Amino acid sequence: MSHSRHGTHSPFVYRLVDEVVYNDHNSAPEKIQGIRPARVNALINRILEFWLKDEVDIREYILIKSDADYLDKFNETLPRAHPGTLLIFEGIYQNKQHKTNWKLIIANEEVRVSIDLFYIGLVFFRQGQAKEHFKIRY
Repeated sequence: MSHSRHGTHSPFVYRLVDEVVYNDHNSAPEKIQGIRPARVNALINRILEFWLKDEVDIREYILIKSDADYLDKFNETLPRAHPGTLLIFEGIYQNKQHKTNWKLIIANEEVRVSIDLFYIGLVFFRQGQAKEHFKIRY
């Protein structure tokens, strides 16, 4: 488990962390409402810009709000998830149930890469990538 970009051995995750997570001086205008603190809105927008800019693959994302049942939403999404799917979970440490469900989700064999950014959790289904979990300080 890596706690910073320098301990990250995945080129994809290193690039995401370096260009997006730690690059908040070029924050995009806020497009997503309801998440606190406001800098998390900007982070999600940067992540989406990074994720959706690759026009080679079909890319999609699903933002799962903190008031949703994580496992229900995950299980609902899983049958149609593909390498171009990104799930963003809001408030993964908000309560005990969210923490438990987050652990179950990242343990799922279909999840190839997961990133814990404390306020949000990212789940990727990238083919050809070794299963890895990252906990990045943000």
